[in-house]
Amino acid sequence: MRLERLSSNHRSLDVPGLPTLFAAGDKWVSWTSALPMPRAAAALRQPPGPWFGRAPGFDIADEGEIPIDLENDDGAGDAPDPVMLDAARWLLAHDADFTQVVLDTLVADLPRLRDIENAVVLGDDDFRLPRQWDAAMASSLVWLETINLPPVAGHAPYIGVGFRCAWEPEHGYGLMLCGTEVVERGGADTAVLSWIAARHAEDQGG
Repeated sequence: MRLERLSSNHRSLDVPGLPTLFAAGDKWVSWTSALPMPRAAAALRQPPGPWFGRAPGFDIADEGEIPIDLENDDGAGDAPDPVMLDAARWLLAHDADFTQVVLDTLVADLPRLRDIENAVVLGDDDFRLPRQWDAAMASSLVWLETINLPPVAGHAPYIGVGFRCAWEPEHGYGLMLCGTEVVERGGADTAVLSWIAARHAEDQGG
């Protein structure tokens, strides 16, 4: 982890089976860390191309790592909900499965994304989606900014995945997963809306 990017007011928490977690804030606390997930990092955090427009965000993930965010719904800061910690451990154990489902979803989502693009008027300099793409092309057009782990229990861990992307610089691209099941696709905010996970868990009888 790139610990030099942490401020002096961050506090640390060690939990079994995970890298150290760090928290900032007083009344409302958000925890962050970086998981060693070489497959996901290689596929989803490639050096961004000219479409990116600026340097990647200043998270603490180093090469081969993926940043995660954990925030209790009530903002309590003593420790993240155990459900979120279990989700982080699941990710560590399922790097390849997680990476594959994200890439497969990106590739399969192109027709829907093109339909959205065709419904708006683009400027001459705006990015246009290709007519077809494979996993290699799709992964070159996104940058994984964060994984958000909502405090929602289900039959598998809920994982929000938020991207910057070439075709939607304002709203980004996001997924909510339940393990390797795709629950929702949308803008990057899909990754941080815990009610999406809660609704799915309720529908599944969780």
